[in-house]
Amino acid sequence: RQRQRYSSFRRFVLGFYTPEFRELFFAEAPPVRMFRALVTVFAGYWRPPPATRCWVASFFLLVRLQRWFTFVRSFARGIRSPRDRHKPSAKSRSTMRPPPEQTLSVAGAVSDGRQGPRS
Repeated sequence: RQRQRYSSFRRFVLGFYTPEFRELFFAEAPPVRMFRALVTVFAGYWRPPPATRCWVASFFLLVRLQRWFTFVRSFARGIRSPRDRHKPSAKSRSTMRPPPEQTLSVAGAVSDGRQGPRS
């Protein structure tokens, strides 16, 4: 009995460390019935009724499909998925350094690169 409880929660723990699982789990608008089924299992009800088990199984099926067909965007828009690490990002190139004409001085004032007082 303890082994069954362990295995029912282990799927979620292992899945949480994959980007596909997190993308679906933290989706902005999850399907209501699927969300309720997952909450039921997280609440400790490790032997849910067949309908709930079917929704949980469909969630894990979607996780597998998300790996191959990205149909839910990443929940962290500024953070790139490990699958996208090999792709260059224009945003990362443009935000690395401030433009040369505007730099921050030691006192915290913005300088435009000119010497002396501004007129």
